[in-house]
Amino acid sequence: MLGRLVVRLRTQHPALPSAGHALLDRLAWASHRTLYVALFGQALSGLVMALQTGLPASCSAAAPCLPHFWSIR
Repeated sequence: MLGRLVVRLRTQHPALPSAGHALLDRLAWASHRTLYVALFGQALSGLVMALQTGLPASCSAAAPCLPHFWSIR
């Protein structure tokens, strides 16, 4: 997502299409930015919850995070 945002900010893109109404054009602009905020917020909240539960400390080679379903016979 960060890569896409960097490319979007640094490259030229075509002119915005018009919906024929100024309010709809502003809503389209705002909804696009709101989706970026929501996606980054979702990733950040997942990281915060993982840190709060101690997940990074419990995941290691000695104690993997996920059970080995494939080894069950």
